[in-house]
Amino acid sequence: MPWGRIGLSHSEPGILLNSAAFYGTLAAARALSRAGIRVSVADPAPLALARWSSCAARSLRSPPLERSADYLRWLERIGRETPGLALIPTSDDLVWILATSAGTLREHFRLAPLTPEGALQVLDKWTLREACLRAGVGTLPTWLPRREADLEDIAREAGFPLVVKPRTQLFHRTHSKGVVVEDFVGLLAAFRRLAAEGCEDPALLARVPGLALPLIQAFASGAEAGVISIAGFAGAQHEILAARASRKRVLYPRSLSVGVRFAAIPLERQLLDSLGRLFAVVGFHGIFEAEFVPWQGGLALIDFNPRVYGQIGFDMARGLPLAELAYREAIGGDEAGLLRLASSPGRDLPEAEYVNSFAVAADRFVSRLLGESSPVPEVAVRRENALEFVLDAHDRLPMLVDGAQILAGQLRRLVKALAGRGRRHGGARRTPPIQPD
Repeated sequence: MPWGRIGLSHSEPGILLNSAAFYGTLAAARALSRAGIRVSVADPAPLALARWSSCAARSLRSPPLERSADYLRWLERIGRETPGLALIPTSDDLVWILATSAGTLREHFRLAPLTPEGALQVLDKWTLREACLRAGVGTLPTWLPRREADLEDIAREAGFPLVVKPRTQLFHRTHSKGVVVEDFVGLLAAFRRLAAEGCEDPALLARVPGLALPLIQAFASGAEAGVISIAGFAGAQHEILAARASRKRVLYPRSLSVGVRFAAIPLERQLLDSLGRLFAVVGFHGIFEAEFVPWQGGLALIDFNPRVYGQIGFDMARGLPLAELAYREAIGGDEAGLLRLASSPGRDLPEAEYVNSFAVAADRFVSRLLGESSPVPEVAVRRENALEFVLDAHDRLPMLVDGAQILAGQLRRLVKALAGRGRRHGGARRTPPIQPD
């Protein structure tokens, strides 16, 4: 296991980054280490990307976040052994753990203020929708069925296609992003499956009964053109100190709607103003990413991430010091200092794209073998404007680990598809469209 920059002299308090398997965590680790901050990373998976980064001074194996009680005990032990580390949220589950255990964790760690009520406001898609309505932020028509019997009335009112999606990703068994359904049979099957996979945390379910049941949402056909992402940092008065915009172009794996190709786009003042109103309603501040899709001549918010997110490396490469802003807030940086850091960003790259080239190439290669077409039209990438998710000339091991995992995933896809065709004696199966989330 690599350890990297052990000999580097650090004058700043260190930081512990959890969820080391995520692309965003790797990007944050690289940015913070190169800013002179000693980075420790943690994840239950030995092959988690950031655990192989030369920018990680220490690599730890943690319990899974889903075992929240075990994870919290582990985190407290690390805090006692290495007091003073900063913590910033790198996943939805960790947002909740930090919010509900802040009093205990502050005995050993430094972290930004966050309450359980504030976390739920944005991580529960139903309460987020209600906050959007109060703030005048566009949303998609959404229904909250309490039982299967409600589905017939919803289908009659809404029509098809519809999207069935988890109400929250908090402690979700599969972290499914949802599925598009074309008829009532598909709606009923998707509702039953996602209800069985929903939030499993007993304390959270006691706080919000019904949180495990999925939502029903209108399908925004314009989402196929690409989800619009607005990312940035909001100050203590809920004002947005700095932000960037991008468009999600390619999804991988397709059924999970994870972006592997983003293009820089201009930032619309109207969207920033709408997010500012939302933040004032929910009392939000800190690092964020908000996702919008076209809907009825405007844009509708479909998801909100109050944490380090997948393509954060793109926005940091475009001049936003987001990881450092989150770190400074956690260690108690004053508002004036955060404003100075946020208001003097580096140069934007208006024509840049952010790509996981190997993931895209592997997906297209296997698609050709299977005789399938890509769900997203191919868009040419000008190599001089392309930034890579994982590739870094000074930090090569994560790229090799990521490539091996992508190949393994595509091999499983190929074997599964060929086995399915064998059982059906040939024939292609139509893949339903996916609404990104």
